[in-house]
Amino acid sequence: MEKYGHSTREELLEGFETASDMWENYIEMHTGCVKYYDKEIELCADYRPKKNICPEDVWQSVADIQNIQISNATYVQYARELVAREKRQDFQRRF
Repeated sequence: MEKYGHSTREELLEGFETASDMWENYIEMHTGCVKYYDKEIELCADYRPKKNICPEDVWQSVADIQNIQISNATYVQYARELVAREKRQDFQRRF
């Protein structure tokens, strides 16, 4: 890096002793301005690929039906309750 790079290691570290010290400072600087930051959520967050569909995503279209009739009223009410309950219980997507 020092031989062929555009900048040296000292220039990249900007006065820090190790790269991990620089990274901790970077994280502290960017999360210090946040009103509420929970590192536990970041470390334990559930990764969900976009291909995986959650139940509230499926039922959201049914819950958004505006043309409610006698034949679909129970389904729409069930979908609205299910979506509200899933959003309340889903701690990974609340923050």
